[in-house]
Amino acid sequence: MILDTPDYQKIKTSFLNELTAASKGKDSSVSFIKNELPNKTTEKNPFQAIVVGGSNFVSATPTDGNLTKRTQGSLPIFNTATDFEKFLLSVFEPDISALALNFAYPISPIINEDNLLDGRLINGTKEHAFKGLVGQNLGEFVKKTYFAKFEKEIPVSVANDTICLALSGSGQESGGMVLGSGFNISLRIINEHKTHIINLEAGNFDKFESDKILEEIDSKSENKGINRFEKMLSGNYLWLIYNFVVERYGLNIQNISNSKSMSQLAYDDKTKSGDLAREILTRSASLVASTISAIYEFLNKSEELTLITEGSLFWNGWNYQENMEKKLKEIGVPKNKISFKKIPDSSIKGALGLMK
Repeated sequence: MILDTPDYQKIKTSFLNELTAASKGKDSSVSFIKNELPNKTTEKNPFQAIVVGGSNFVSATPTDGNLTKRTQGSLPIFNTATDFEKFLLSVFEPDISALALNFAYPISPIINEDNLLDGRLINGTKEHAFKGLVGQNLGEFVKKTYFAKFEKEIPVSVANDTICLALSGSGQESGGMVLGSGFNISLRIINEHKTHIINLEAGNFDKFESDKILEEIDSKSENKGINRFEKMLSGNYLWLIYNFVVERYGLNIQNISNSKSMSQLAYDDKTKSGDLAREILTRSASLVASTISAIYEFLNKSEELTLITEGSLFWNGWNYQENMEKKLKEIGVPKNKISFKKIPDSSIKGALGLMK
């Protein structure tokens, strides 16, 4: 073992304390952002769904139950509002009557003038700074950008990616989890016959013992001091952890350029390179398990907790699900009480859920 082994039980307890505090409106590194869906959404067709994720984007329009005009690719770095504006102009469809934006960054929800869920950008994450856009109403920004190109007013709905993820299922699931380039969890909670989808911004959790690796990565981050837990475990940072260890300990192995390469090493390489990759991925899965265990306890679940889940790290990472299940059992979650649901095109379907 090269990495320090975290105290996963202690992390679970700390996350539970932070979540409980957030739910009561107290100061916390974990959020409890309530998203209440409006009673009526737009009936305008056709409409476009755009997914702005941590590393990639998808755009599509629904036609007769099928997703048409589908495009996808890698995202540029959004250092400024102008960068985001240029991206939007490159993906807008000219003949739409409404637009839904699935947005993988922290936003404060509001209901806009079109009676649609919308939000203001709280801060950038995943190395996207969004300078000049923080604090702005995203729906209004998108509407103005669309009008500038096509001189046409359209209603726009915006929600965080974990909110959209929870909307992609049957409505019976407990929430959603994104575990790829970034990390976040949402919960579906019913109080007084009202359903809220809660954005936890789980990646921003910071009440845990830090180490030299995290401090080094955070110090070089575009968003210093923010999303520190995410920097311990998500795909955007795992390869940086790998390279830091290689350089710090003078290991006679090559650096890598992304976390996908690291996962491949874990599968295929039986040398020190593979050992290090497997250790980092195992630790990542165990850290996530600690938070899910805390959520399970917070909800006081006697039945199964089901999270709609998307993200290449969770679904494709080396032994990721197996290691999560192992750690969940070790820190007190009964077997078969947690399940993870995969829905094809969940990110697009979730965005479409904002409109109907």
